[in-house]
Amino acid sequence: MFKKIGLIGLAFILGCLIFYSCSRIPTSPDTMPPVANLTAPADSAMVQDTVLISVSATDDKGVSRVEFYIDSQLLFTDNSSPFGFNWSTLIYQDSSYHSIFAIAYDAAGNFDSTQTITVLVVLDTGLLFIGQAATPTSAYSLFVSGNYAYVAEQGNGVQIFNITNPASPTAVGVFNTGTFTNGVFKSGNYLYLADGNNGMKVLDVSNPASPFLIGQNTPPGNAHDIFVSGSYAYVAAQGDGMYVINVANPDTPTFVSGYALASSAFGVQVVGSLAYVTDGGSGLRILDVSNPDTVSQVGSYSTGGDIYFRSSILNSYAYIAAKGSGIFIIDVLIPSTPSQAGAYDLGTGLANGIFVNGTTVYVAYGDEGLLILDVTVPAAVSQQASFKTTGNAHNNVFYSNGFIYVASNSGLLVFRYNP
Repeated sequence: MFKKIGLIGLAFILGCLIFYSCSRIPTSPDTMPPVANLTAPADSAMVQDTVLISVSATDDKGVSRVEFYIDSQLLFTDNSSPFGFNWSTLIYQDSSYHSIFAIAYDAAGNFDSTQTITVLVVLDTGLLFIGQAATPTSAYSLFVSGNYAYVAEQGNGVQIFNITNPASPTAVGVFNTGTFTNGVFKSGNYLYLADGNNGMKVLDVSNPASPFLIGQNTPPGNAHDIFVSGSYAYVAAQGDGMYVINVANPDTPTFVSGYALASSAFGVQVVGSLAYVTDGGSGLRILDVSNPDTVSQVGSYSTGGDIYFRSSILNSYAYIAAKGSGIFIIDVLIPSTPSQAGAYDLGTGLANGIFVNGTTVYVAYGDEGLLILDVTVPAAVSQQASFKTTGNAHNNVFYSNGFIYVASNSGLLVFRYNP
């Protein structure tokens, strides 16, 4: 019996010695890099729209990831085979050349670069859909500044998107007001909100990923639009009029004065000492704000249809989208006697937001989507292109750095126009 127990003990000790010895045997490090090859597209290829970039990558212990570079900039990382990247070429200039290569890594950090190829990007002509980003609730208005789009949502507040790559807007920050945020305007490191019955809110967006409230002012009326010029914020309020608020200290905005309107002020833009207010069904009001304490009206023009959003002022013209009527071009060179210089009939269509860039007008056209108009000759406006969007193209349309941004029921939409 004791002999048997002794044999079992000896076997256990020998097993432990063998295990300990094996664990002490050094393992050779993984120094073998992967082998990577770019298989598509071909070198010198002509590409357009969305292009699949494919990489063949092998390693004796497995490939952990492949990084894809366009013009030496990392755009995408794929962590599983088959390794590929759907590259949107729509954000680049027509007839432009671009270099492509990829780097494959194994778990030990060894890597291999593919060959570098060069391709020619060719764009289709017309109005091109680039990308989109969903919002929790209906996107109602927007403001684009630098690499960010600030989207006002009705019922959710404001959402901030990084648009460094317009084909793939990325949500980076959000501020939930819990109410109907109608208008948004960025100036410096601050974001100003027209927040319905809560009046005006001021957010610090110096870090777009973490916006926070620093100030608020709540005059009467339903704040629908906001424009900041110098030390003053101008708020268009439904059912009441326009308010002037001193924002020299954004953390303590101070009410200065108001200008009452019989109908509803929906939009406001300030150029110099004049504020251009879109006044519901009453048309365009031109107010003198040279002295913010005593605002006065200097001129007006009655248009057909209901104007629900801000006009777009450029040079000596005011461009107005009138719901249920169309586009009006008003000569405001002499503010006291504005006159119609041109129009574009859209019948009963829902012409909502409008933005002018040079002689091109972008119109958010409700259920019909986005329209592009040529206004080189105001008396002879012509349509250049259109795109029927998914969801109602609601409010502001914004143009920045060659791209067109639209607020819609389905979120933020991005386009570009290639004549």
